[in-house]
Amino acid sequence: MSWEALNRQLRRLVLRFLAADNAATFEEVYSRLFVISGEGGELSRLQASGLQPSPAEAESLRTTLAMAADRLAALDSSIPSSVNSRATVAQVSVACQLFNTCFLLCTDGSMPDMLGRFLPCATLLLRPGAAAQQYLVREVQHGAMQAGQLLVPVTAQLWAFYAWQHIACREPPAPTHTKSASDAAAAAGQAHAPPALLQQWLQCTLASMRLLEPTSWKPGTAYARTLVRLSQMLGRLFTFAVFSAHGALLLRDAQLCRGLLQLVLPSVSAMAVGLQLPPDRRPPECSWEAAVLMAAFVSAALQPMQQQQQQQAITVGPDEGRRLLTAAAQLLQCCPFPAPSSSELTSHAVLDTTLCLIQQLEAAAMCQYPGITQQPGQQPTPPTALALPRSQAQLLLAALPRISEALAAAVAHTHGPQLPQTAHIIRAAATVAALLSGAARPVEESTRPAPAMAAVQDLPAWLRAAAAALRWLPSVFAIWEREQPSRVGSSVRTHSSEAANVAVLLAVNVGWSTYAGMDLPDAGWAACSAEQQAECLAGLWELHTVACRVAHAVLAGVVSRHLVSQIVHDTQQLFQLVEPPFVAASAMCASTEGVGAALPPEAARCLPAMAVAYSEALFSILDACAAAEEEISTLRATLLLGGIATALLWGPPALANDVRLQAAAAKCLGLVPQADMLQGCDETKLLELAAKSPRVAAVLVAEGLPDKVLQAAQASLVDSNIQLTWRQRMMPALNQLLTAAEGADQQSAAAGEPGAAAAAVAEAAATVDRAIHGIRTYPASTASIAQLLHVSASWLPPARRLAAALLAWWRRPEAQPAAALELAQAAAARSCAYLRCANLGGEGGPAAGQGDGSLRCSACHVVWYCGTACSHADWRAGHRRVCKELGAARAAEQERQQQAAAAEAAAEQDDAQAADAEQE
Repeated sequence: MSWEALNRQLRRLVLRFLAADNAATFEEVYSRLFVISGEGGELSRLQASGLQPSPAEAESLRTTLAMAADRLAALDSSIPSSVNSRATVAQVSVACQLFNTCFLLCTDGSMPDMLGRFLPCATLLLRPGAAAQQYLVREVQHGAMQAGQLLVPVTAQLWAFYAWQHIACREPPAPTHTKSASDAAAAAGQAHAPPALLQQWLQCTLASMRLLEPTSWKPGTAYARTLVRLSQMLGRLFTFAVFSAHGALLLRDAQLCRGLLQLVLPSVSAMAVGLQLPPDRRPPECSWEAAVLMAAFVSAALQPMQQQQQQQAITVGPDEGRRLLTAAAQLLQCCPFPAPSSSELTSHAVLDTTLCLIQQLEAAAMCQYPGITQQPGQQPTPPTALALPRSQAQLLLAALPRISEALAAAVAHTHGPQLPQTAHIIRAAATVAALLSGAARPVEESTRPAPAMAAVQDLPAWLRAAAAALRWLPSVFAIWEREQPSRVGSSVRTHSSEAANVAVLLAVNVGWSTYAGMDLPDAGWAACSAEQQAECLAGLWELHTVACRVAHAVLAGVVSRHLVSQIVHDTQQLFQLVEPPFVAASAMCASTEGVGAALPPEAARCLPAMAVAYSEALFSILDACAAAEEEISTLRATLLLGGIATALLWGPPALANDVRLQAAAAKCLGLVPQADMLQGCDETKLLELAAKSPRVAAVLVAEGLPDKVLQAAQASLVDSNIQLTWRQRMMPALNQLLTAAEGADQQSAAAGEPGAAAAAVAEAAATVDRAIHGIRTYPASTASIAQLLHVSASWLPPARRLAAALLAWWRRPEAQPAAALELAQAAAARSCAYLRCANLGGEGGPAAGQGDGSLRCSACHVVWYCGTACSHADWRAGHRRVCKELGAARAAEQERQQQAAAAEAAAEQDDAQAADAEQE
């Protein structure tokens, strides 16, 4: 068929339609129009052929379209407001189908300028359409027709009004000196389609769809396509300014809005399932455009309930709320990002799809968990423990990084902080993070992990989500700072602050819950594979890296502490960010001793890197506390002692050479009361750590840890654990010092010149060995506590001298180059070797070379940086002194690996030759 033939046929059908007066003729015209414009019809085949209308054919088609538009606009007044015959119903259906056909001809025939002629047809679609549906619903209710017969007229009306919406969005009126563009658009929308008419038509459409609703959802059916089209039409009411008055009137009609929402909710779940399928297997109604418009309606319908602005809140049941939250999270998880551009959505194409889905997710979360976030003017309160189902938690964990990406994209936009969408993203971020933070809160005074985190296989997802939440702090701060000067009480500022605080709290809770689950016998670590352990360790490393960057960013003013003042109410509270993932990683490696050797090399290098990063954060925070004259609390000092000992245990041996670490240990020991020294808490089991490492023992003994433990024991002679403390904890720590002294003596002898430091070590070791000889042989069965303490006191001074001598030996000048190289190699395992990096915008993994856009030192080719700023800062901080040594060590390692590979290849060749000789 040619365009000319199609035009002639359309003209004949228009004239026949206008002259018809019976149902049979109307139905015949409807069928012929459907053959032209229906799916796979003549217009589709003509368009697929690539044939375009000639100028003469286009002009003739324009004339036909203009005639059709004028006749349709005039037809409204000739159709009675009360429909009482099926002939009139058929007439309305033909008018809708004719409108659809003309719309497709304007778009597919490359004549978009003709669309504006059809704007006055809105009242024809709404008023007679509503009357026709009222008649049909009565017929079904009286048993005069089957409910299924409603589908054709309702579908025709829905498709026609959806096409008219497209025209209205495409033809926005120009702004005037008295009206903005949005106001002018809204006025034009009301003029062509009065909101009251649309409200009446929606009430009739809801009644029709309820009669059509099947008992179970079946994707791909005609009803499914019709319901999705209704959802799209409703979504446009809350997406485009031209329909703002229509959307506002719909929200005021709580009963109608609730009915439409309950009707649409099953399609949201079906859309979430369908869009996870490959494109060639998706049902025809599943598309991202449909999902976006559907989400716009759902989030708008639930919005009054969140703000509690209506007495009759639009609510859904608990089962519907759970399904909606699940579907919303699934849609956001599988949504492509950046969002696909669409001419029908907002001008900020990169945010369109993600924004609407985020709004729907936030509305669904607020619907199921009302009051989870703070409203403007309310007193801020930290989220409480929340029993979030594991399946929902997993979906929210996968959705949270997408919210972080959307926040960054919104701020990166030229007018990002000014976009109205930004406020919705901020609020969604606060809601989702609050839900996850409540679900991650440890139980039983932090001795057991949160139930949602009890499964070992779930930990990596929680750790990645916590790190993603911390990464959005710079974006939130940019928005919060913009609102600060002029709008102190704004909701954007309130939700920005809440989003930042719950992000920090989420990271803290996830870290402590992970740590709490490490020592449990039912944690399942022994049954985990090396790959699972490596994944969890990598997640802890990533969270710790981002947490340290947060601490440095807050201290450097990159992110204001006032933004997170609800959680970080003083400087020392930053410790609760950097400590949990580090001690959790060390506890995990300790609990899987013997399995750790099977970890991949990159994961095995993470603990020394975490130790040096933790130490640098510790120094920065302590310096900031001292500058602010902020006293360290007793509880914080106790926790810091455990962190310092853990850093010495798992960090490079050269870490003990840093006098700042020893000074920090001395300060914390001075703040811990003697009564806390024998309580057996995890935070005060320092002697157990000292018994595992001479470096830990040297620092703690030199600063008087045994003295404080002894004084505590003397103050509580009835404590039955004193003998166990001395024999099973203190004695191994002393043995570590003696073993280290023997090593120092051997190194000194090999060097040929013992020196003063080595001589001091030898002298102190001999004194300690004589002093504790009595304790080694003291019969535990007959010893009284007082006698044991009296004998033990004799070796305290020499033990302190031995520890100080060992530290002096390790810090001797000739050993410092090797120690600096050791520390630099530990830092080189990080994605950014600068230990005070504050770049929260850096993406990628925590290991060297994993950072997105990271740069490698051009001289040594060993260390990586997130950017030139960190590279220059690390050069000034000391990299210039070890750059050559790092390069030489790298070259030596490469040579060793090559030699080992050559030796292995030679061995394999010898084995092959020997096997050949045996066969001969």
